[in-house]
Amino acid sequence: MPTKVELFQNRDFGGARLAIDANTPQLPLPFGNRETSSLKVHTREWVKFYENDNFNEDDDVLWIEGDRPDDPNLRNLHTLPRPHGNEHWGDRILSVSFPGGPPSAETTNCTIYWKNGKIELRE
Repeated sequence: MPTKVELFQNRDFGGARLAIDANTPQLPLPFGNRETSSLKVHTREWVKFYENDNFNEDDDVLWIEGDRPDDPNLRNLHTLPRPHGNEHWGDRILSVSFPGGPPSAETTNCTIYWKNGKIELRE
C-alpha cells in the first residue's frame, strides 16, 4: 500500500520520519509524544489530523485537502494556526484518519486547509 502521509519530528521534513498508509488511532513513539513538526500529504483525498488519540472530535482537528508533498505551510506546523490552546499545530498531532471527503458545514474546533491555499479556522 502506498504511503499517504509522512510525519516528521522536526521542521523542514527533518528528524525521525513516520509513513502512514491507513487510519492510525495512536501514533507510535516518538510521534505519540506530540512530536510532529512537519508533514507531507501524498494522497489526493482529505486527511484529518487529531490533537488527541482515537479520533476524538472534542478537541481541535486539522483537515487538509490532499496532494501536498512539499507544501511550504506544512514545512513548519508551528506556524499553521489552530483555533485553541497554543494556537498552532506544531507538536500537537496524535492520530490520523482518511475520512473520504471534506468537512461538513457543522464541523467545529478545526483548521481546514484547502488546496487553493485558504486556511479556515472554525471554533
